[in-house]
Amino acid sequence: MQRLVLTSTLLLLGAQSAAAQEPPEARLDFPVIGRVPQLCILGAPEISSTGGSVNVLSLSSNLLRIEQLTNPETLSTEATRAEVALPAVCNASHRVSVSSRNNGLWRGTASEDAPDGFASAVPYRATVEWGDERVTLLANAEMRVESNAQLSSSAEAGRLLLVLDILPGETNTLQQAPLVAGIYTDTLTITVEPE
Repeated sequence: MQRLVLTSTLLLLGAQSAAAQEPPEARLDFPVIGRVPQLCILGAPEISSTGGSVNVLSLSSNLLRIEQLTNPETLSTEATRAEVALPAVCNASHRVSVSSRNNGLWRGTASEDAPDGFASAVPYRATVEWGDERVTLLANAEMRVESNAQLSSSAEAGRLLLVLDILPGETNTLQQAPLVAGIYTDTLTITVEPE
C-alpha cells in the first residue's frame, strides 16, 4: 500500500515538472473598430391610399397629380385626400421637416390676381406620420410664401407617411368661391436629416 502512494506521488511530480517546461503563453489584444456614420435614407414614394378620393390620378416619379381639383357643379375646390408612403430609415436622432414652397396650391405667377368673386389658390393640410410622431403643415394660401413644420425623432426605420388633405370649398378668398381656370401648383419637400 505504501508503494501505491509513492507511485502516485511520483506521477504528480512528473506532471508538475512537464508543465514548468512549457513556454509561457503569448497574448496580444487586437481591437477591431468599425464606424457607422449618421445616415437618413428616403425611398421611392408610392400612393398608399386615396381615402376614397377619386380625383387623385397618379403618382409619377415624385409628381402627385390631382385630376379634378374643382367640383363640377360649383367650380370650387373638390375634397381631396392622398396618402403617400416612403420607405425610410434614420440610424440616429434626427429631424423630419415638411415645407411648402408656395403655402398652398397657387395658379400662375404671384402677380396674377383673381377677378372679384373668384379664387386663385387652394389651401391644404400636409401631415407627416413617422413612427409614433406626427407633424402637420397648414398651407393656408393667404400669402404666397414658403412655410414649414418639423418634428424630432430618435433612430427609426419603417414607412414615413405623407397625408395631403384638401377640404371642399376651401379657397384663398371666400368659402365656395369658384377657382379661376389654370394649373395650380406647389412643391412639398420632405427632409430627413440627423440632428
